[in-house]
Amino acid sequence: ITIDSININIPSPVFNITSWTSTNRVVGYAYSERSPNSVVIIKVLVNNRVVSSQYANQYRPSLKYIVGSMYHGFNITLNRNWLKTGANNVQFQVIDPVSKEAMVVGNYILRK
Repeated sequence: ITIDSININIPSPVFNITSWTSTNRVVGYAYSERSPNSVVIIKVLVNNRVVSSQYANQYRPSLKYIVGSMYHGFNITLNRNWLKTGANNVQFQVIDPVSKEAMVVGNYILRK
């Protein structure tokens, strides 16, 4: 018997923006279904350049009812200086705590 290929289904991280005030503050939560107790890293890219990286580990009591933990919240400040005049591609990535790979979880166009 030979094995030609193996398909492995890796679930994408959960990422949810609960508030985005104008273009300067993004609030939400993120976690990995593969390792729900592990803290994940969120990267923000503007026009394909990493401008921010932070852990989704802020204490938010409301998350206990959503994800079973109170420590998967994030609050990211977006600096307007990161944006050029016109259309900007803003992308959010979550680093999977198991594979350490970056997975795109949100892609937006912001205009300055």
